[in-house]
Amino acid sequence: MPSAILISHDPAERDDDRVSAFLKMKDFKLLWSCPATGDPIPPITDETRALVVYGGKYGVPDKLTHAFLKDEMRVIRDALIRNMPILGICLGAQLLAHELGAEVGPHPRGVHEYGYYPLIPTEEGRALIPMSLMTLQSHYHQFQIPRGAHRLASSALYENQAFRYGDKAFGLQFHPEASLASLKRWIARRGERNYAIGAHPPERQLADYAKYDWRLGQWFNGFLEKWIAPVLETSTAA
Repeated sequence: MPSAILISHDPAERDDDRVSAFLKMKDFKLLWSCPATGDPIPPITDETRALVVYGGKYGVPDKLTHAFLKDEMRVIRDALIRNMPILGICLGAQLLAHELGAEVGPHPRGVHEYGYYPLIPTEEGRALIPMSLMTLQSHYHQFQIPRGAHRLASSALYENQAFRYGDKAFGLQFHPEASLASLKRWIARRGERNYAIGAHPPERQLADYAKYDWRLGQWFNGFLEKWIAPVLETSTAA
């Protein structure tokens, strides 16, 4: 059975997202780890077919005080060397970008994105992302596009929202994986930051979830099919 390593930053958010549900449907064995709480990261073996690194409250600059972020970047590096499918979401995308040599840090003007915002795909990104897709955002850090990678989308407030490195590694600044329970947890956790520059207030975030989540989920499941296709094709051929 193929396995996938899934790195979370909050144990409460395991099995509460579209990526793990999709991989279960594809008969992957899910190897969860939350290094932030002391979990060891499973080693990549011959059975490992994918790596997913989720978002969290930490930032790449925290690597100096949180050694587990360095451990996560080491497993990202190993996955890159093995040319296996990698999906980084929010913090995961920032860790992937940093491991590839790009700068990562807070928005220079202190702008936050909390809620739903339209994506603006690049010419290359249009093959994967439809115009004006409304996506759930929850961040105030950003990544630059690594050398050799391709920008796939921007938003009005953040130039870099998605990138591809090679044909199997993707970084997404937004949160197409999130459930309603996830969004409610994040709103409660943020407190006054829900009203930061650029953010939408909680009532709008929840109302927009009801308006936009179904389409976002339909798109994301199609994206995941394309992302994991090389693995499934190899398994079928074997």
